[in-house]
Amino acid sequence: MVLIQIFTTEQMLLTKVVVDDGLSVCTLITYRFFVGAILVIPLAILFEKGKLKELKLKAFIWIFTSALVGFTIPGLYYIGLGDTSPGYAINFYNIIPIATFILAVIFR
Repeated sequence: MVLIQIFTTEQMLLTKVVVDDGLSVCTLITYRFFVGAILVIPLAILFEKGKLKELKLKAFIWIFTSALVGFTIPGLYYIGLGDTSPGYAINFYNIIPIATFILAVIFR
């Protein structure tokens, strides 16, 4: 758990430096998702081979919604990080479990 917090803080600080140096937020998000896809696609091919035929339209709608939210939230985060300090961003990052719990209680 401590290592996760250290890596997250490192990522926030490096992101702040890169955004302040002028890298576009869209470019940063694109790099982030390309690296993630390159790391995950071999695992998906290895462990989920043949399961694509089982997916229905409802599953594709959920995948699309998840991808849309997964692309939008980091974009808003990085735009906000460009205007504030990394310490302020870490404080909001630590609120995520609380917000998740509240939403789980509301939508159960």
